[in-house]
Amino acid sequence: AADSDLDRAREILGLIGPGIDADRARLLVAYELADRDRAAAIRMVDEISDADLWIKAEALCWVAVAIAERDKQQAMAFIDRALELYLDSPPSRRSVVEAGPSAEAAHVALAARAVGYSNMPNVIERVLALRMTAAQEPSLARRIASTIKVARALALVDPEIARELLISVEPHARLIGDDDRARPGFGQFVGRGGGWNSNRAGGAEGRGEWLQAWALVDLQEAARRCDKELAELKQQSKIETASIDLLSLVELLVIPPAERERYLLRSVDPGYWFPGDEEP
Repeated sequence: AADSDLDRAREILGLIGPGIDADRARLLVAYELADRDRAAAIRMVDEISDADLWIKAEALCWVAVAIAERDKQQAMAFIDRALELYLDSPPSRRSVVEAGPSAEAAHVALAARAVGYSNMPNVIERVLALRMTAAQEPSLARRIASTIKVARALALVDPEIARELLISVEPHARLIGDDDRARPGFGQFVGRGGGWNSNRAGGAEGRGEWLQAWALVDLQEAARRCDKELAELKQQSKIETASIDLLSLVELLVIPPAERERYLLRSVDPGYWFPGDEEP
């Protein structure tokens, strides 16, 4: 029965034709098949184009989550394979989001936590190995913005590692939220999420995400930083900017803890799929 389901799915995907939409559909089919026929699910994952590496990694993670209760070892193997997709690919193909591959691969760490991966420090180490270098991204402001996004996601997995990342950007705190948009196409329409690229290094969003990350790591420290931000911005007559920063923080805190993973991943990638969505 699973083979016939897979054949029917392939027929429908053939009507869609090649491209990102078909690969998104393959992710959904793989997840739906995982509970009934793991081999068929992985065959569907393997049919996702290497050009859509991030979708293939997402698919592996969701298959891992689907089977973890019955076969934890195999689920962990799929997590490993998802990380290897990023680590084994050339830097130019690792990511499609402005925040870089480490921010995008943070979803693998969250999936690893969900399946009960036995060596989370190793997972985190591999995610951090994907951080953008100066050679890959000359803009220090953008590298800092990426680090903040990574810290924000990893705060749900290992708050102390997230704290270390946030402390690492302190010497360059003046660049957090710096209006640095020199790269061609920055802030332009991106097809995957079906909207405008909001993953900018500059503007109020950068400092808002910084405060969000601190709130997930240490709420009292986030409050202290909010007070400091407000005092400085009042002196500079930038109350509107301060208000946006604080609204970003409030937006995160009012979200139930169980929903924060969805919120954080979709702030990096608006097209990130979750079970229960109508389509990936």
